[in-house]
Amino acid sequence: ADDPCWRDPFIEALAPQADERILDFGAGSAHRVVGLAKRFPDTSFVAIDLNRTASKKAAKKARARGIQNVEFAMADANGRLPFAAAGFDK
Repeated sequence: ADDPCWRDPFIEALAPQADERILDFGAGSAHRVVGLAKRFPDTSFVAIDLNRTASKKAAKKARARGIQNVEFAMADANGRLPFAAAGFDK
């Protein structure tokens, strides 16, 4: 759920900045990352999930909302990412 009790402190701690690249591992439905991407359009987000169906649905939802600063990718069963961890600011 979209509960401000945790959401607002989370966003404050994350403090997304323009030109940063932020990873959301275990994005699931991507509700959180899509909301962040909409709120911080100059920040790039990468949403990773092991569930291909959830990732495809999330990407479709983001496209339907016109969100263009989220990239969706899959991790393998061992949690290995398809890119270097050094490619992220947070």
